[in-house]
Amino acid sequence: MQTLKNHRLKDYLTFSARERRAVLLLLSAIILFALLPRLFPFLMKEPSVPTKDSVLEHQFLSATELKDTASGKQKVHFETRMQQTEFAGSSEPGSLFYFDPNTATATQWAQLGVKEKTVQSIFKYVAKGGRFRKPDDLRKVYTLSPSLAEKLIPYVRIAGPASSTTQNLPEPVNPGKQTLSGRSLKIDINRADAATWMQLEGIGPAFAGRIIRFREKLGGFITVEQVQETYGLPDTTFDRVKQYLVAESKSIRRINLNTATVEELNAHPYIDNRTARNIIAYRDQHGAFPEVGALLRIGSIDEVLFQRIAPYLEVK
Repeated sequence: MQTLKNHRLKDYLTFSARERRAVLLLLSAIILFALLPRLFPFLMKEPSVPTKDSVLEHQFLSATELKDTASGKQKVHFETRMQQTEFAGSSEPGSLFYFDPNTATATQWAQLGVKEKTVQSIFKYVAKGGRFRKPDDLRKVYTLSPSLAEKLIPYVRIAGPASSTTQNLPEPVNPGKQTLSGRSLKIDINRADAATWMQLEGIGPAFAGRIIRFREKLGGFITVEQVQETYGLPDTTFDRVKQYLVAESKSIRRINLNTATVEELNAHPYIDNRTARNIIAYRDQHGAFPEVGALLRIGSIDEVLFQRIAPYLEVK
C-alpha cells in the first residue's frame, strides 16, 4: 500500500519530456519580458532631431583656413560667429538695412539675401586679413550676383577711415515711403513705420519694432528724447539718429483717471503697480478727480513723476 502511494506521489511531482519543454519555454518567455524594458533603449534608436542650438551653430559656423607654420601643413579651423545682434531672427531674407561688410554676422548677410556659400567665402576672406575698404568692393565677391551687389552697395557703411568713401552715396529710398536724403531727412517719430525707422543707420528690424511697441504703450511720443528710452537702444545709436527725428504730430492717447482700472494704469510704462493702486485708492476715497493736477495730492506722486505722466492722463 505504501509503495502504491509513493508511486502516485511521484506521478504528480514529475514531468514528462513534453511538459518539461513547455515549462522551459514559459520560463524563457518570462525572463525575456522581464528584461525587455532594459533592452528596449538599445533596440530602438532614437531619431535625430535638430535642436535650435544645432541649427544656430550650423548657420553661424564659418570655416577659415589657418596655416600650421610648424608642420607646414594646412588645417581647417572652424570658429563660431555666435554674435547676438538686434537682427537675429527678426526679419525675412531680402530686407535692406545699413551694414558693415567687415563686421556683419551670418544672420545679417542672410537677411540681406546673400546665400550661405557666399557668406562663408566672405568670412574666409575677412579671417585671412582681407578688408572691404569701399562699397564697390562687394563686386569683387565672385559668388555674389552683380544684381544683388548693386542692390546692397547703397547700404554699405564701413567703419573707420574707409567710411569716408560712403559720404557721397545717395541715401537709399524705399518705394512708396518718405524720401530720406542726406541730412535733410526728417522722421516724424509718431507716424514712422518700421520700414521708415530702418532707413536710419543702426536701426534694424528689432529696434524698429521695439520703438514702435514702446510708442504704442506710451500712447505716443511727447518729445524726441523719449525714443532713447526704448529698451536696449544704445545711447550712441540714439545720438547718431537724433538729428533726423522730429515730433511733429502729437496725437497722444490719454487715459481717463475717473474710469481707468489698476491694470489700465499699470500698463503704461511710466506708472508702476504701486502708483496705479494709490491713484485708484485716492479716487475711491475722495471721489472723481476734478483735474489731472489733483494727482499731486497723492503722497507717492512727486513733481518729477507728475510731469512725466500728466500728458498721458485726462479727466472726463
